[in-house]
Amino acid sequence: MSESIQVNVTLSEDLMEFVRTKVSSGAFADENDLVNAGIEVMRERDADIEYWLHNVGGPIYDRMKADPSRGIASEEVLRRIEERAYATKKSA
Repeated sequence: MSESIQVNVTLSEDLMEFVRTKVSSGAFADENDLVNAGIEVMRERDADIEYWLHNVGGPIYDRMKADPSRGIASEEVLRRIEERAYATKKSA
């Protein structure tokens, strides 16, 4: 584990109440554990977004930019969605 650095933060009353509730419920050992867990979640979310941008969204964008004819008009997308919704309702 890396070296710990102490910092001070200011929280609103409602956030502090949330922290107290989580700690007193036993979900976290103390405020430090809660803050560390929250930061870790943000780090994982950011990594997931970066992965998606570079490996999913970016390549799709590049393909569409290179050949716009591959796209589907928004009206056609809406028509297909409505068609599927109608078929689902009808079969239910």
